[in-house]
Amino acid sequence: MLPRQPSTCTPAAPSSASPLQDTAHPSPDRLLTDRSSYIAYLESQLERVSAACLTVQSFDERLEAAVSGIRVLEEKVLNLARLVSCAQQVRRQDQQQGFD
Repeated sequence: MLPRQPSTCTPAAPSSASPLQDTAHPSPDRLLTDRSSYIAYLESQLERVSAACLTVQSFDERLEAAVSGIRVLEEKVLNLARLVSCAQQVRRQDQQQGFD
């Protein structure tokens, strides 16, 4: 005869950790005794770190592109300021020659 199993309709005793937390961060005792759990945990950590590295790399590339664009714009502004200064000098010279 089969042993009697508890009914699924009765509430289970409340556990201190939710099932989602158990899969994300298994207890240290379980990791030490269950090799497959430990390997799965390490693989999930590796995936998280790899994803974080890719995110950082994409932000780094975007930041470098933004810095490069800013440098180009700074150069253009400096060149425009030089052009305005030259135009003002030419105008002053023309005014002085016209008044003489």
